[in-house]
Amino acid sequence: MTVGHPKHSEGRIDLALSKQGSGHGEKVQPDEEGRRAVTYYRVVEQAGRRATWLALMPITGRTHQLRAHCVAMGTPILGDGKYGGARPISPASTCPRQLHLHARSIRLPRPGGGTIQARPAAGTYGGHLALLRLDTDPAEEPLADAEP
Repeated sequence: MTVGHPKHSEGRIDLALSKQGSGHGEKVQPDEEGRRAVTYYRVVEQAGRRATWLALMPITGRTHQLRAHCVAMGTPILGDGKYGGARPISPASTCPRQLHLHARSIRLPRPGGGTIQARPAAGTYGGHLALLRLDTDPAEEPLADAEP
């Protein structure tokens, strides 16, 4: 769940990142000389202009990649105090003040071929989507056709 709405409803972010700072103050920042980071995204559903359910597919696995890429698009992840989205979507918001980054589906390659796919229980993220009156179970996988 992100605060706001991205300019495009789907796309590919190819933005190199590097770590800045140390310890608890460490963050990743866009950096031309950093390590390449690629993420596909697609809007699943919107709650007006206040919030967006955004499907994200990281192709690379950089530290805080999804968080940094969402900020670069101008739509920080809801509740992400470290990367700029700690504010609620509205002053009267009942959404908990926590990081709203949840896996709806995880797909991993098997070493011998094929894939393993898991769909965690909706649990917390389902409750947050319901608060915003968003569909908790879209009919299809939002990024099923994205190229890894």
